[in-house]
Amino acid sequence: MDHFLPVSEVDDETWDRVIAVNVTGVMRLTRAVVPIMQKAGGGAVVTWLASDEASNVNGAIVTSDGGWSAAWLAT
Repeated sequence: MDHFLPVSEVDDETWDRVIAVNVTGVMRLTRAVVPIMQKAGGGAVVTWLASDEASNVNGAIVTSDGGWSAAWLAT
């Protein structure tokens, strides 16, 4: 939150700016890169998470890095 203000002191302009950065910005970036990831074959996990099949997934960390982190941890 900008300036670490208590909730009682956050004005509408500050709140709108925080929401624009933290929510709207993420949504717009995601919307822009998902088609690119799908074409490159790297969006399978994202596509699955956005589908009805993953409707019960909540709060899970899903690593999709082609095994890189497992290989790095093994060294």
